[in-house]
Amino acid sequence: MNEVRKEVEKILSENQQDWEERFYEYYEKIINNSENIEKNRQKFHMRGFLRAYMNFGQAMKKTPKFSIRYGGQIAGIMKFMKNKKEPILVITPKQAKDNNKWFKFDLPNGEYAWRSSAEAQKFRERFEKNPPPPVRQDEHRLETFILDEMFNPTIKKFCGTFKNIQPVCIANNVPFQMLIPIRARGGKIGYKDGHIDIVARYGRGTTSLLAIEIKRPGGQYQGAAKQAYIYAVTMSYMFNKTGDNFKKHLYTLCGYKNVYSNLKIHAVVAIPDTYKSKFSQEQELLNASNINVDIPIHYITYQLADNQRIKVIGTSLET
Repeated sequence: MNEVRKEVEKILSENQQDWEERFYEYYEKIINNSENIEKNRQKFHMRGFLRAYMNFGQAMKKTPKFSIRYGGQIAGIMKFMKNKKEPILVITPKQAKDNNKWFKFDLPNGEYAWRSSAEAQKFRERFEKNPPPPVRQDEHRLETFILDEMFNPTIKKFCGTFKNIQPVCIANNVPFQMLIPIRARGGKIGYKDGHIDIVARYGRGTTSLLAIEIKRPGGQYQGAAKQAYIYAVTMSYMFNKTGDNFKKHLYTLCGYKNVYSNLKIHAVVAIPDTYKSKFSQEQELLNASNINVDIPIHYITYQLADNQRIKVIGTSLET
């Protein structure tokens, strides 16, 4: 594990001026745009199984756009125009093709007024009322269900089996995948922008941060713990070995009001409970977390309940 950490930190150090300048600019634009993002998010409402997400590029725009997802798949884009009284649902040719392929929904590509057009009404009726089926990239669907539980403020969070966890969001309530300057797909380290499935605050008081890698049933488990660990090491470096202004922006983006000198970061792999045995290839890495207390590696085993709820079956995190 120490060799992995050395390699990640060497790459980050050698390229630090490049990525620190870029990411500082990203954070500054998003933070300055937060009020605008929140205001525009309040302009449209969705029920049922539709969700609004953002990526860094959308959040940095002066007129932000939102990805409208169904089962984790992008079904359309919500945009705003000064000369329009209501938001506009945009369906690109690719989204129209994928909606038809995966969900048997044949609305053609185009731009539709969100509240007043018949097409947008048809869109809402189709996607709000029907639970999303598994598709090619089922991690996205499970990610949606896990985020839904994290947002749940009641004791029924994760069917009552897991608590004290909140997702890191843009403008307080818009989920996104955290962009970082390291890619670690399959545990292979490279200097290329990557994404963490979910970054979450965990615990009470001065909370810890979790870099969560989600794995679906039957997915690729080899290298999963290493991938989560690489992302956690990257986050730790960004929080601890950068300039004061950078740190302040990063803490703000992650929902903290203050900068902490001892923020704890954990690597977490979320795996289906019935596939836990598939994770045995990573057992040595999990055992190593007992020694590497600085950035420990944990697991969460989950189960899909009622075709949309996530129940946590077990975890190595302190609860």
